[in-house]
Amino acid sequence: ESMHVRFYYPSDLGDTVADAALELAERLVEAWRKRFVDPYLDEDYVDYIPDQVFAEFCFVADDEAVYEGFFTGVYARQWSAEDRERSVKMGGTQIYRGRKYYVSLHKLTQGHDVEGTIAHFMGHSLADLHFNGGRQNGIRDWLREGCGYYVSLDFLGRNTATCFAWAKATYEKPTVKEGEKTVQ
Repeated sequence: ESMHVRFYYPSDLGDTVADAALELAERLVEAWRKRFVDPYLDEDYVDYIPDQVFAEFCFVADDEAVYEGFFTGVYARQWSAEDRERSVKMGGTQIYRGRKYYVSLHKLTQGHDVEGTIAHFMGHSLADLHFNGGRQNGIRDWLREGCGYYVSLDFLGRNTATCFAWAKATYEKPTVKEGEKTVQ
């Protein structure tokens, strides 16, 4: 654990990787503040990044049952029946835990880019804190994802994570009688 980040991982990942991940996360927080917060601080411009742990990364074995066990058991989350099958196959997810606390749960697949995961998901968390004050109804998905890409590309020169939502798009086509024109 560092000042801002908690990191859980299987012992076979090694302490060296964990220490490097925590160091990277702290450099990202400091750089974010230096670029987007500190130059603008005054009584109307607040730094919403807390000086305490606000991000938790949990890497688990590359096993769907283990991943689902952590998601539903440890983090007390549920998938809808229709989302369960595809969600357990995913590589990871981020969970807003309230009170400015973010959990990133990921399967540790062969050759997993731990640094890339840390950078991308720290970008999400920092963006949500900075632009939304860490409130429950977060910022727009495109801004969170854009900041994940920005942090990854700016600090690592690569982005190896891409996030998406399971929401189903629904479109309604207005029914118009033949020959009838509408304002639309």
